Amino acid sequence: MPLLRIQSIDDPRLVHYRGLKQSNLTRYSGRFITEGDKPTRRLLASGLEVDSVLVADKHLPRIEPLVPPDVPLLVVPESMVEGIVGFDFHRGVLGCGRRPAPLSLGRFLLQHPGRVTMVVCAEVQGPDNLGVILRTSSALRVDGVMLGPKAGDPFMRRVVRVSMGTALALPIVESRNLLDDLRRMREVWGIELAAAVLDESAEPLDAAGRSERFALLLGNEGHGLADDVLAECQRRITIAMPPGVDSLNVAIAAGIFIYHFTRGERKQDER
Repeated sequence: MPLLRIQSIDDPRLVHYRGLKQSNLTRYSGRFITEGDKPTRRLLASGLEVDSVLVADKHLPRIEPLVPPDVPLLVVPESMVEGIVGFDFHRGVLGCGRRPAPLSLGRFLLQHPGRVTMVVCAEVQGPDNLGVILRTSSALRVDGVMLGPKAGDPFMRRVVRVSMGTALALPIVESRNLLDDLRRMREVWGIELAAAVLDESAEPLDAAGRSERFALLLGNEGHGLADDVLAECQRRITIAMPPGVDSLNVAIAAGIFIYHFTRGERKQDER
């Protein structure tokens, strides 16, 4: 493998790692960054194209065997890493990957002609919330996640870190026109759309069943689901809460909903 020992913070080979706190390699750059051991290991195992791996010298013996021969392995002194990236949450191991080609809704659903479970994040914007939802979806056997145009970037550095890299193997559809895609899901692909809402008159979650083809819609952290999105849903489902409790954090609520609606997948795993 190209093992490259770097001694200067200004080395041009560090361009994608430099000043990450400011640049963040947005969704239009074609790349993304993984921070830490587990996310970087998952990047290397994901099948996605890897530009390079950056490792502090003391972690080299642990990481070097994992890096394919054609991926540059950039080795720097431990004392230099924070100065390169601009923060100290990297744990001495980072990776730079290439964003995969966009996954269309039609292509995803052709791969799931039978039972399917989807999560739709209409406008979940906070990277911590989105990262937790992606990690939970991966852990609880959700088949795929669709993000609306106003949702956060699934490959944002912090989203990837919070998801612990699990999102790199999770099918993600980034919708350009959420309302059109929801109609297609319902009318063409036979998917039941269920909105997670805060409404005492809605169907209580503890008594809610699901169809074979099912999508759970999650709204924005502040204002929930927009009226036009709600209008596309056949059902509205709520978590019953005692008086005086306003709501749950969207990522926590998502975990409760997803756990409830993926019981069938977990039972199959137990057989």
